[in-house]
Amino acid sequence: MKYIKNEGLLVTLSRGRRTVKTAPILKAWMNTHNDNDNLQKVSGSVLFSIITPLYNTDAAFLKEMIESVLSQTYGNWELCLADGSDNEHDYVGSICLEYVHKDQRIKYKKLDKNYGIVGNSNRCIEMSQGEYISLLDHDDILCPTALADTYKAVTSDEADFVYSDEMLFLSPDVKDVIAINFKSDYASDNLNAQNYICHFTSFRKSLLGGTDAFREGYEGSQDHDLFLRLTRVATRVVHIPKVLYYWRSHSQSTAQTIKSKPYASVSGVKAVQENLSGNGVSAEVVCHPKNPTIYKVQFSLCQPLPKVSVVLSSGNSDRCISSLRKTTYANYETVNALKDATGEYLLFLDSNSKVITPDWIEQMLMYAQRKDVGAVGGMILYPDNTVENAGMIIGMGNVPVQPVSRGLRRGDSGYMGRLFYAQNMSAVSGACLMVRKDVFESIGGYDEEMPHEYKGIDLCLRLRQQGYLIVWTPWAEVYHYVSGKDLEESRYFINKWKELIEKGDPYFNLNLVQGKYGFVPKL
Repeated sequence: MKYIKNEGLLVTLSRGRRTVKTAPILKAWMNTHNDNDNLQKVSGSVLFSIITPLYNTDAAFLKEMIESVLSQTYGNWELCLADGSDNEHDYVGSICLEYVHKDQRIKYKKLDKNYGIVGNSNRCIEMSQGEYISLLDHDDILCPTALADTYKAVTSDEADFVYSDEMLFLSPDVKDVIAINFKSDYASDNLNAQNYICHFTSFRKSLLGGTDAFREGYEGSQDHDLFLRLTRVATRVVHIPKVLYYWRSHSQSTAQTIKSKPYASVSGVKAVQENLSGNGVSAEVVCHPKNPTIYKVQFSLCQPLPKVSVVLSSGNSDRCISSLRKTTYANYETVNALKDATGEYLLFLDSNSKVITPDWIEQMLMYAQRKDVGAVGGMILYPDNTVENAGMIIGMGNVPVQPVSRGLRRGDSGYMGRLFYAQNMSAVSGACLMVRKDVFESIGGYDEEMPHEYKGIDLCLRLRQQGYLIVWTPWAEVYHYVSGKDLEESRYFINKWKELIEKGDPYFNLNLVQGKYGFVPKL
């Protein structure tokens, strides 16, 4: 399997014939959606300081990067270039100075030595005068409307932290699209698992609080560390569902292989671990066994261990009961009727299921115990080891509800690695769902008028209305012995959640639809 990788982002390129199917779709999307002709100029009072640390930058890449800034439709910007290049690459300074003479918005400083990615980036910020800082790598390219769209988010949505979608291209041709990263809106658990935010990112400079943006000791994951800290203090994080950043893949970049920065995953683990500890959360962070830039967070369980009531949905099943005997969690009971549950936590399980993961209760409980989490769901698989659902999507592709990644094989990474990590979602399947009993009762339990297959989904949406997060985890797996039919459309559910369905799911991108092999761009 080939892959390309940036700081915290895995994109699977090939699995058999899938590459052949995917590449034309990506290129067709770019041709359809990125017509940059007849763009209108935009004026505004917000000054954006684009910071770009330089080090032995390829001459052609450097010029293309600067030209992409000069081509911005929003004109109130400054480009801050701090150059740590060695003497053998003194052409970097010559090129930059040529541009400085052409446009006074470009600032250039030759550093006395190379301070590394962290030090060079901080020196760029020291040069900046803008209210907002925007991050641009020295070999990448901005879409002409990148700043204009960011300015709109700042002024219309009062955002103090903004990020967009991005696409990856094979150098030197920007039209040679490798992949497009269509992201979710802000999701804290997703960010703990990987740097899904990445590019194009802008933030209010005051969020730094007078400290350095980038920290020594986090090289390779310095952006991830920064984003974890800034989103913790930001008041309004806004995602722009547009491709505003063109990320170049070439032989020397992290875009092409993790081998160019093997220390990145170590820094990433350290960044997530410290972010959690700084919030008073006890947890162990480790790299995913198949992808070292995706992280598994193992939260410490509350003590003493609370009682969990496993509520079987439709009576006893020998297969289900037998699988429960492998459960490693000690303090649980199995009941057939909800009124018989005596546990502090309710774990609803379809009796047509077979538990695969011995520590499935621990993996769900570590999230359900958090005060900010309303419900937790697990990975639901068919007996043939294909995915039935990895969470539920609301209002994607004009479909009221659909399962995530149905049909992918067990062990597949999914779109942008999303099947590899625990994450926030709008809803999870009621076939394997955990909730604190007091929270369940506080919203009146299940809506008994709702069709059975929608009850868990409806519960999640009502919990979200109360401000709770919903978490799906791949680390709690069950087989589900069902027919595999899609959800039958429920007029009651549609009428109840009409506004949310029309708005679309914040945890999935409006530019995506679900195809045969996972998510693909919507043409």
